[in-house]
Amino acid sequence: MRTITKIIIHCADTPANMDIGVEEIRRWHMDPPPRGRGWLDVGYHHIIRRDGTDERGRPHEQTGAHVAGHNANSIGVCMVGGKGKSNAAEANFTRA
Repeated sequence: MRTITKIIIHCADTPANMDIGVEEIRRWHMDPPPRGRGWLDVGYHHIIRRDGTDERGRPHEQTGAHVAGHNANSIGVCMVGGKGKSNAAEANFTRA
């Protein structure tokens, strides 16, 4: 069993009007390059949709693929959103 010492929060770097979830991000991670990364599964353990729904990605027992050097002892959470109209970072996450 893994020892979890961190929860690491990420953003999907998507605009506010793009409502995606685990299936879309799973494809981004699993599709072969150049479309995706060619990984075995989605890199995150949880994806939080725009409406606040928590979708499960990798099981907690499996090491994630979300931050180099910190995957072995962490849970990765990805919040959908984070990109503004000018492609700059924007805190456009919903209250949910």
